[in-house]
Amino acid sequence: MPHFEQLISPSVIRNCIQEFPKLVATSHLHLWTFGDEIVDTVEFLLIGIMTVSAYDLRMLDLLEASCAKGHLQNVHIAVFDWTDLATEPLRPYLPDIGEPTGTPLVAIWNEGNLTAHAWGYPARRLISDRYDLPWDYIMQPYYRFRKQDE
Repeated sequence: MPHFEQLISPSVIRNCIQEFPKLVATSHLHLWTFGDEIVDTVEFLLIGIMTVSAYDLRMLDLLEASCAKGHLQNVHIAVFDWTDLATEPLRPYLPDIGEPTGTPLVAIWNEGNLTAHAWGYPARRLISDRYDLPWDYIMQPYYRFRKQDE
């Protein structure tokens, strides 16, 4: 099982933007790019992350683990690198996006209808609550997370 958090290890950090699509391809998640359609499924979850954010990558690891266990079968999860925080390309999908205050960007469509969107801390909370992911683990400081896993 891939671990997205590994993208920010010191030996890989300079290549994380190039490595991210490769890792997504080996996961249950789907790579999304501006111009792609919003998949008209029961639930479509779009997540924009910074490939250098341990918090964002840890959240993807939790979503991937949940998918691997057979959870979230009715959720199409699409992810993209939002390192530049550009909002203009997102306006066709999220007209009231405003100005970003941080990552991740999370948007949820049910049967093609936008039902929720947020970014930063509120987006993490939305993902944690909606998909039953451990909040304490998502928000654990990076240095404690690395020490624990070593």
